[in-house]
Amino acid sequence: MKNNVADLATIKARSKKITQIVTKLMEHHKVDVSDLFRKTGIPIPTLNRLRSNKISNPTLTTLAPIADFFSISVSQLIGEQPLPYAGMVFENSLPPKPLNIPILSWKNATDWCRNKKRVLDPETVQWITINGSPNQPLFALKMEGQSMTPNFPEGSLLIFDPELTPKDHSFGLVLLKGNKTPLFKQILLDGNDRYIKSLNSAYANLPMVMLDTQDHILATLIQVQMSFS
Repeated sequence: MKNNVADLATIKARSKKITQIVTKLMEHHKVDVSDLFRKTGIPIPTLNRLRSNKISNPTLTTLAPIADFFSISVSQLIGEQPLPYAGMVFENSLPPKPLNIPILSWKNATDWCRNKKRVLDPETVQWITINGSPNQPLFALKMEGQSMTPNFPEGSLLIFDPELTPKDHSFGLVLLKGNKTPLFKQILLDGNDRYIKSLNSAYANLPMVMLDTQDHILATLIQVQMSFS
């Protein structure tokens, strides 16, 4: 009897965790149950059970197509490993592991974002340790200049993800056509139009810049580290 109660508690906890993760993934990717049914073939009643936190014990046949659709592993889907998306944290998920990332020069940042090999000499590059996924190609830059104060004072460590799509009012690394060195700016989205701007009020006389198709958003800011000493 005790074993049955323990098994039921384990199933309940697992169901709750899967519900949290599936719901957040659907919100993050802006898909509904109908979309998920069409993409995975998993029946809508089964998907509704997963989302409603009803006691269930889904099999690999159910979990694998959902994990494949969201480009994650089954272990990540059931909460045994952390998800790769910034800002997604769930109860009882494993804590992120320490990750060493390089502090690049601003000129090297463009090549880092565009070169998928991302080979660096560990003896000539500075490194910092943050929490993250081993598969995240994160990198850091030291803030230069005053254009983004007071939010990002000079000397701040800006940590970027080149594979994360920016949202409206997020901050990113932008390469304007004809330039070799990127800019760090706030990104504003209006439909298909993209704009960048500085934060420092001293730059208020400079209008927002509308990006064209030859301008590129290289990476999205996910974290900043500041020293107050």
